[in-house]
Order: sequence, then structure tokens, then C-alpha cells
Amino acid sequence: MAETKDGFQVVAAIDFGTTYSGYAFSFRNNPMDITTNFWKSGTAGLISLKTPTCILCDKKGEFNAFGFEAERKYAAVAGEGKQNEWTLFRRFKMILHNETAGIASERLQLALEPEVASIWCQTDSPSSTIALAGPGTQYMVVDLGGGTADISVHERLQWLFEGNRKGQRWSLGRNKCR
Repeated sequence: MAETKDGFQVVAAIDFGTTYSGYAFSFRNNPMDITTNFWKSGTAGLISLKTPTCILCDKKGEFNAFGFEAERKYAAVAGEGKQNEWTLFRRFKMILHNETAGIASERLQLALEPEVASIWCQTDSPSSTIALAGPGTQYMVVDLGGGTADISVHERLQWLFEGNRKGQRWSLGRNKCR
């Protein structure tokens, strides 16, 4: 795989939701080939792109399980009457807001889902199946989460370079092609 200017070959996205979480990644040389994980629930064979946002720690406070697995294990120990020896953390999303889990800041970029969705909508790619990249396009990004609803409205504008030998200037144009 060819080295990128910044040395990073993989882009990963982690969605820590209030209720459910998931992740995806792609390689920089083929960004539209996105890989996701499929989580299996213990109930009714549910397969999902997301898993509950919960962590199970043992009595020493050490990590044991995450998501559906954490819920299954906690239910099992509770069934044995040993739930007081374990701790199940839920709804800890806002605690993560100011933490980076020990990841060096130059290797981590935090972004909000509506912003990322808007950037993706503006991506013009041969493999893209939507046509939101054109100037003047108006669209709405709606994120209905487990406990929140984020709605934002966007309009794609185009910066035009208008220049001649005497002077140059940038202007904000709408649906202009030159």
C-alpha cells in the first residue's frame, strides 16, 4: 500500500452513541470501500451495525466486555446472584467528550456526526450513489439517536476565482460555471 503524505493509511470512525455504538473504517487508497462490524445480540439472533453503549468491569475495576457481550455476561452473573462483584456502565457518552483514551492528539480528530454527514454529502465520487455535490444543492441532515434528535439544514455553495491581469478576487457564487 502506498504511503500517504501524513503517514496514515487507515481512517476509522467510532460512533459512541448515548444508547448504541458502532465503528467503521476504510483505507486511504480506497476510501469508499468502508468496512463495518456486525454485532450479534443474544436475543432472537439480532444482527446489528451497532451494539449497546455499555462496559462491564470486574470487581478489580478492569475491563471485561463491551456492548451485547457485556449485557449477556452481566445478566448471567446477576442470575447467579453475583452482580455486586461486577459493574455495568451505561450512558457514559458525555464523559468521553473531553477524553481521548490515551490517543495522541495528532492521531485523533473528533467530529460531530451531522458535520461528517454533511461533508460526505458534498463528496463527488464516481462510486457515490447520491447527487448532492453540485453547487446550489440544499439538503437536510437528520440524526435520530437513542436519546437525541439533531437536525441541520445545508446549502452547497461554490467559491469562484475571478481573475484577470489587473486584479484577482474570490467571490461566493451560486450555480455559476466559468
